[in-house]
Amino acid sequence: MRQKLISLFTLLAMILPSIALSSTVVYAQPPEFTCLIVESTVEYATLDAALMSVTNGQTIKLLNDIIHTNTIEANNEVLSIDLNGFNLTVKDVPGNALYATNNGTLNISDPDDDGLLMVTSAGPEKSAAYATDGGVINIEGDLHAVYPGGLNNQNIFGALATGTGSQINIVGNSTGYTAGVYAINSATITVSGNVTGSYYGGFSAYNGLIDITGDLSGSYALTVEYGGLADVVGNITGGTAVYVRNSIGHNAPAATITGNVISTGDSALSISNSSDILINGNVNGNIYLAEADVETPSLTINGNVTVTHGPGASVNYGGMVIINGSIIGASPFLQLDNKDISEDDYVLSSDYRVYSKSTYDEYTPVYLANTVKVMQIEPSAEQVSITGTPSVGAELSGIYEYSSPANIEEGDTTFRWLRVSSTPSLLGEDYLLYSTNNTGGVTSSPGGPTTPASFIVTDPTYIEKISNYHYATSDTPGTISLHESGGAVYGPWDAVLEGYWRVYPKITIPAGTYTIIDSKPDSWSYNSESGYAGMTEVVGYTEISGAVEQGYTLQRNDANKSIIFEATPVDINGHIGLPEMSDPFGSVAYLSSNNADLKALSISPVALSPVFNSSVMEYTATVPHSTTFVTVDTSASDALAKIFINSVESKKNNIELNIGINLISILVAAEDGLTTKTYTLSITREAAPEDPVDPVDPVDRDRDHNDDKPATPVVVTATIGKSTWNTVTVAPKIEDVVDTVLITTAMTEALLEKAADTEGTDAPDVLNVAVTSGTATEPSELEVSLFQSNLKKIVDQSDASLQITAPWIAMTFDAKALETIHAANDGGEITFSAGTIDPDLLNAADQARVEGRPVYDLTVKNGSEVVSEFGGGYATVRIQYELKDGESPESIVIFVLMDDSSLEAVRGYYEAAEGMVVFKTPHFSKFVISHNPVAFRDVAAGAWYREAVSFIAARGITSGIADGLFAPQESLTRAQFVVMLLKAYGIEAEDAAEAGASTLIVNFTDAGNTYYTNALYTAKALGIAKGIGSNLFAPDRSISREEMLVLLHNALTVMNEMPAVDDSSARPALESFADAVLVSEWAKPGISEMIRNGVISGADNRIMPKDMTTRAEMAQVLYQLLGR
Repeated sequence: MRQKLISLFTLLAMILPSIALSSTVVYAQPPEFTCLIVESTVEYATLDAALMSVTNGQTIKLLNDIIHTNTIEANNEVLSIDLNGFNLTVKDVPGNALYATNNGTLNISDPDDDGLLMVTSAGPEKSAAYATDGGVINIEGDLHAVYPGGLNNQNIFGALATGTGSQINIVGNSTGYTAGVYAINSATITVSGNVTGSYYGGFSAYNGLIDITGDLSGSYALTVEYGGLADVVGNITGGTAVYVRNSIGHNAPAATITGNVISTGDSALSISNSSDILINGNVNGNIYLAEADVETPSLTINGNVTVTHGPGASVNYGGMVIINGSIIGASPFLQLDNKDISEDDYVLSSDYRVYSKSTYDEYTPVYLANTVKVMQIEPSAEQVSITGTPSVGAELSGIYEYSSPANIEEGDTTFRWLRVSSTPSLLGEDYLLYSTNNTGGVTSSPGGPTTPASFIVTDPTYIEKISNYHYATSDTPGTISLHESGGAVYGPWDAVLEGYWRVYPKITIPAGTYTIIDSKPDSWSYNSESGYAGMTEVVGYTEISGAVEQGYTLQRNDANKSIIFEATPVDINGHIGLPEMSDPFGSVAYLSSNNADLKALSISPVALSPVFNSSVMEYTATVPHSTTFVTVDTSASDALAKIFINSVESKKNNIELNIGINLISILVAAEDGLTTKTYTLSITREAAPEDPVDPVDPVDRDRDHNDDKPATPVVVTATIGKSTWNTVTVAPKIEDVVDTVLITTAMTEALLEKAADTEGTDAPDVLNVAVTSGTATEPSELEVSLFQSNLKKIVDQSDASLQITAPWIAMTFDAKALETIHAANDGGEITFSAGTIDPDLLNAADQARVEGRPVYDLTVKNGSEVVSEFGGGYATVRIQYELKDGESPESIVIFVLMDDSSLEAVRGYYEAAEGMVVFKTPHFSKFVISHNPVAFRDVAAGAWYREAVSFIAARGITSGIADGLFAPQESLTRAQFVVMLLKAYGIEAEDAAEAGASTLIVNFTDAGNTYYTNALYTAKALGIAKGIGSNLFAPDRSISREEMLVLLHNALTVMNEMPAVDDSSARPALESFADAVLVSEWAKPGISEMIRNGVISGADNRIMPKDMTTRAEMAQVLYQLLGR
């Protein structure tokens, strides 16, 4: 805990008495400040005082521990509290302790320190946290709602959320008298911790959602009613552990439970009417299922069902139960419509023993048990082992023998490769991940071990067991937990006292650095041989991402580790056997790399000469006097090599330049610590001009006066679509074949004045400078100038775009691009240039690449500074182009010619009606208009999707499947669509491993290590892809139309390209479509906005949300969005 602050008043009270010795002064004790408002820096003696003064968007930071006894409320405002390493205790509150309403947001956290939050409400029918009317509460701490006594003992919730948009997100535990958490009326509550309630543990109804990453307990531990939704990762324990019901007129309740369901009373599960319940763990207790007046309830259990008395499952009046496990201890085995069913009373189906009884014709309860299949049908993998050499780079092969009791042929058996430690286990464990255990003499101290017991995992890792050594105190109860460096906490788990403290997490943790936390560090043994860390053994294994074949090449991450091969047998009928692991193979040896090559080297804002090649050691470049520094950007061929720029270890650095020659050295040190290479850059910075212009006003202002032009330029206003266009027309001066134009101060002010009068200064509006035809023939270059001061007026007074229009070209710069151009230099003259390039002036490599196609050079300068990037803004360019014989509009592609002579497609299309190519670019460079036809053997000339397929194939968005085929009617997977979506909009996929390490964003668990891994990470990081829950994306699942449309909506929203719409121009609402009821709740907001904005229109008055998207349909959607 940080030291408490001493106020200025206290210091003055200590100092001033020594100044006036002859007089007696009495000083009042100054108040001790407990908090401050960050934005105003004003300190307050109480939190109440700060809450009275704080305004929307401000943050209160604690300066001391605080005990608060009043409600903390966010009403139509954003209120944040930073604990700042101190503790905030909210207790004895007679009302709701935390309250967010009217779209207000309340945040309480400690992003940088370890302050604690404890919230307790004690009022009748009040909650520790209450969100309503779109209110949001985000906290890191624990909630408690206490029964204060008296008659009002209802509605006392740890967390209560009601109403669409209302949310409560808790990193901690939640406990309540009536319910630990209670979500209704489309509200959401998430808890990263445990939830407990005296009556309900967790309750959701009327489309409310509860998402709990932890254990859940209560008399009715989980209750889901009337369209409620629940996702529980931990175990559920209660008298009736899970209670589900529904009635006519409501959506089916649904719940997914990852852990076990345990009854402490009569029933583990009580389910009535339509519902969809999935339990991945075991069930301890009886199951009751019934249908009354709505659709049949569905229950799937992927574990075993164990009972102490009565039937394993009782199904009445209709219902479906699938148990992919065994029923243990049941007598009778089942009850169907109150009739006892024995274990042998079944009909064998291909996968299951089927038990059924029809009491009434319209009801057929069915029980499907997997027990016999497991015992008699499932195949097995035997004698699993590894062959090969345990050395990095070596190829390993997994060996096994397939066996099937039913003599069914082998199908698609699956494989995994796992990584474990090579450290021997003192406790005889087979799969050791990390150990500090040893046989040396031990010690303990009140402060605990002096070094953290920490380990790193590079891929998802399963933790089976943790054993901590407590010498002579192993019979004292305590807990063990895992803390990830990014802040995630796993556990705590109660220790089983077995000589060592042992816990059995049985969880999979993502890649990261983890520290073992022992609740009694003062008795946790350690010694010098353990590195002064607590003595421990962690049992488990790391799953090597993407290693799913029978062969595996040892990687650098495997060095000094052991490898395990796992085979899960599958027969041709799809029956899956139990996974079998080999013995650990290794330790894996590794020879350090001597690779000291650079993989990439560049400087900005200029290019190096010659073009970078790892074998070339010396480079040169010249920059103008106005360039005071260059940015050196490098990467090594070997990721473990170190790079030093001018003796400073860095891959990228800004280097200040002196006038004249500047030498920059780049030393690469190989991993072996012996091999080095040094690359040298010689950068010449030019001297200042000999005849400098006036530094106060360096631009030739005489050009801003012309007696031949009207005193006030004429501005014409027009409405085009939803935009207001204000246009001024100017004739160019002709210099050789260059048309030159100066946008004068008078023109600028006339445009802005007319734009203000016509409400034409918003983002969709355009300030247009129309250049009349100058030369008799098409010019080779257009040059338009604008004073810096006039561009500043446009940037300051308008959000409209600036367009320069000539007979053969139009360039439109949005407000962000104009802002970037203006900021590139101070006091310069802005020059916009466009022209064709003589092919003979291109270097040989560029000439070969463009193959005689027209090349246009587009440039923007601010003074001598070339503005090549628009800082997040865009320019839209339209260039006149006449199709040649045999060219098709959809195959016209605009490429940017890169410095290495490669071509990269930019977003654009050919507008046949106007005979122009149109493209949108975040930078200026050399652009090539190309014809790139791509044909597929299975895309007929008259097919409705031919143009769309040709369009996306020409741009490299897709390359078909193989052998010249596109497979238009095949379904598209979710991962394939994300990859194509990012390519279509020019979003570069970041390296998931490198970016994830710096941003702490974890990729989807099932993203694997394949062609779509980086695309899924990028889509998740940008907010385009949310996944299906539990950090899964289901990349190989076919994508439905509603999933595709939501991903498109998210992408357009992220890029700020969703068309604006008002009520007068909005399209019909989603509800007007015949199949609108089939659209999932989570998809409705996005699809509704796309329909209103005219992005999609459906077909035959239908959306068809559940239909799988074909490759042809995907092409058509992207064509409609990009080809206009």
